[in-house]
Amino acid sequence: MRGEMKFRHFRLGNVREAVNTRIQPWHRYHGFLTIIRERYEAEAKRYDPHPKPGGRFYRITEDVRERLQLEVETFYLFANMLLDQIAGNVRFFFGFARLRTTKLHPDGEDWTHLTLLSKLANDASAMGLSGEIGDIITQAEAFRQLRTYRNTSITHWDASDTHLSTSWDGTDLNIHLGLVGSPEEVQKRRDSGFEFQRTLSVPRLYDMLDTYAATVQIFLEANVTRFVGK
Repeated sequence: MRGEMKFRHFRLGNVREAVNTRIQPWHRYHGFLTIIRERYEAEAKRYDPHPKPGGRFYRITEDVRERLQLEVETFYLFANMLLDQIAGNVRFFFGFARLRTTKLHPDGEDWTHLTLLSKLANDASAMGLSGEIGDIITQAEAFRQLRTYRNTSITHWDASDTHLSTSWDGTDLNIHLGLVGSPEEVQKRRDSGFEFQRTLSVPRLYDMLDTYAATVQIFLEANVTRFVGK
């Protein structure tokens, strides 16, 4: 496995017990991503982008290309879940205000990753929190495309005028979302705001997420005396 893991067990002293349940999903999803990365790298080692002519797969489970795509998309799904868990834990840790109330969330919706991007700077400044807030937001901004790809190419993929394709750079497999149609139709979609989507390599994305999780972890530890927990 490439690189060393940065995220670790929290060092929160007496506060640890109060947040133990809250941070469990954070640790859990980070662990899932570590497992997915290892599975992905094992499949990538045996992938042949140029199989012998006439070769066939009699079972879908034998198709390494399909297995790699499964690992990529699974990684993206759990990566989004991890980002939302981190955001919710930041809100809980400092007692920042929840969002609107709904029938499902009568006490108010928790923060998502996008909420963190829009609210953390102002809320942290108002509390006088220490740490590299700007660094956290800069790293968090890099994951906007990750969420867009998850929404448009996995969970809400509209195949009526788009298609998925893959590319192999000799080490990693990437998935691309493109448009189907005449040049005029494609240009019309692009003019309306359509963006071509492409995944990042799983190892690279893992390193980015691991660094981000560790950065937020250090931020919480540095402000442990400001813990609110609600």
